[in-house]
Amino acid sequence: MMKQAMLKFSHLSNLKIFLLLLGLTPLTQQAILDLELNKIDNSLAHQLQTKGEEGLDEWMSNNQHKNIDKSGLYRAIEGVVSDQLLQKKQNTYSQKFLDTAAGSLILQQYDDQQEQIFEKELRNYLDIQYFGTLYLGSQQEDMTFIFDTGSSWLWAPTKDCKICHKSEKYDPKVSEFFEQISDEPTVVTYGTGQVRGYLSQDQVCLQKNLSSCLQEFQFLSVFETYELGGLKSDGVIGLAPSSYRSGPNLFIDELYQNGLIENRVFSFYMANDGFPQPQKEFKSRLTFGGYNASIAGKKFEDYGSPTWNELINSNYWSVQLVGARLGDKQLQMSTNIAIVDTGTSYLLMPNPDFDQLVTYFQNYLICGQDQQKNLFKCLCTEQIYQNFPNIKIQIGNNVYSFPKEKYVLPFNGTCYFMIMNMTFREGTGLWILGDNFLQSYLTIFDYDNLRVGFIGESKYEEIPKTMIEYLTYFVLGLLLVVIIFVIFQLCFNHKPKEDNDGGYKRTRSNDRPIKRETTSDASPFGQPLLTVGGTQTDRQQKLLD
Repeated sequence: MMKQAMLKFSHLSNLKIFLLLLGLTPLTQQAILDLELNKIDNSLAHQLQTKGEEGLDEWMSNNQHKNIDKSGLYRAIEGVVSDQLLQKKQNTYSQKFLDTAAGSLILQQYDDQQEQIFEKELRNYLDIQYFGTLYLGSQQEDMTFIFDTGSSWLWAPTKDCKICHKSEKYDPKVSEFFEQISDEPTVVTYGTGQVRGYLSQDQVCLQKNLSSCLQEFQFLSVFETYELGGLKSDGVIGLAPSSYRSGPNLFIDELYQNGLIENRVFSFYMANDGFPQPQKEFKSRLTFGGYNASIAGKKFEDYGSPTWNELINSNYWSVQLVGARLGDKQLQMSTNIAIVDTGTSYLLMPNPDFDQLVTYFQNYLICGQDQQKNLFKCLCTEQIYQNFPNIKIQIGNNVYSFPKEKYVLPFNGTCYFMIMNMTFREGTGLWILGDNFLQSYLTIFDYDNLRVGFIGESKYEEIPKTMIEYLTYFVLGLLLVVIIFVIFQLCFNHKPKEDNDGGYKRTRSNDRPIKRETTSDASPFGQPLLTVGGTQTDRQQKLLD
């Protein structure tokens, strides 16, 4: 069904590179710049990285290639490095070369870059799986991975994986850096499928060169996978904001700690190009270290800055789900949590919310569940499809649009819904904003500030107040009135009355009691005195004596 896109590589043959190094083939400037780091002898690359220009002299001396133009070879190395934005890891040797003319040109090229970022092309399978390439081990073995913001493990199937989905197999025995850390298997369970593997560490590279590598990154070397037959990538790399489920450090944090990126930020653009023609270039991109709205052409140029949403739980990229409208119908939400998940193909919602969506369409159309495809469907014509409403989803103060083109697939008179339901324990439900929601936006994951941003169609809207909030405001207002009243009474109505002598009237012990004619038993404080027995005058005399 799907025609695989062919990626074009233009490598010089090993023989030609060897002849170039020997000086037996004309070494033009263009040829030098076309050299790729992975084609150059590993010992030379190691010498350059550790000893700089002295390493180049030593390598040339040991290999007796004294007729090679040293500055030209440096340009070849730096030309490869320039494609990776001059990462900090090789600054130790590239700085020594800045005094030469070629070095000055390279420096200017990097000064034009405002940030250190890595941009990776993502292959797209039918708009439901997006995956890119990483390079494992000292041999830098090509492996494809889904970059999943809903999990935190990186795992790759090994040559020892006998029960595995169809994929390339990583050979840890070839790598000089591989180390198995634990003999106890670790199990990782997904919404669909499961893997088993051993905690290990090895070199992991973003690009096929030494300037983009994490030397001792921990991951699972997997020996079994279950129910992952539909997975089109070799493995999965987790990009969740927390590693509490996995233990090893976060991938984005490791990139930052090793100086490969300056900001712990990454972004996705998921294009709708899942049905490519042969040789067609994929447009989907993953950017580490920042975001670049121009990768989608003019699609996002009118939207300006991202609309940001703070995380409400740092274990996942979870945001505050305020509400959702389906046309003029406001859904009664069963949860206030939504997770932004690049590893889930469709939008998922809890059963109570999904039932409202089903009821809405069943009121107008003939609908039901497709048991074979496990999708909700309705009979529809082209006219009916055109009248399907967009879904408005409010996250915090931002309302985002989920157009019908993203959640409905018309086919042969039937509209299939790319929205699925999930069963949760009571009180634990959530929405998952999967790939078909994210296709309308450039999505930015900001680990430094624990927030998620979207560039695309949105509008600001105040968060509606709930009945509990209104009741809380009423009770607080009433309490404030009571406090003010009590303070007023204490300050103005409870001041004791005094006579001219500055105190209460007294009688001498031999004087007759003072008789007063009263009509009430009022105290000097304006309150009645508690009486037990006797007349009011007798009681007053006893108190005075």
